[in-house]
Amino acid sequence: KQWYQRRVRGLSNKVFLGGLPGDILADEVKEAFKEYGKIENVEILYDKETKKCRGFGFITFDTPEPAEKVLALQHFSIAGKLVEVKSANPKVDRNKMGGSNGGGHGGPPGHMGGSGQ
Repeated sequence: KQWYQRRVRGLSNKVFLGGLPGDILADEVKEAFKEYGKIENVEILYDKETKKCRGFGFITFDTPEPAEKVLALQHFSIAGKLVEVKSANPKVDRNKMGGSNGGGHGGPPGHMGGSGQ
């Protein structure tokens, strides 16, 4: 029910963090944002090969109110670096997107449809 109420009102408890330092740890992010409210999750995205932070991540609070406080800042300093904070938008499933100009989706690489002549 709580999730439904947030979605109906258009509020989210998840915040996008952009411009994170390459060596940042989830615990550092938690420590930096704990004064705003209870944190449910910190997700930092890492490069699979280098194992370094890709420069962005997400923080999820238990309610939308702390997220709104953080979003009002627009920028936040973590580990000496200015980090951009934005509302986290839900991931769009590109396979469910409509339209007739999908060009190459669903076929083998390089296949664009047609008769091949």
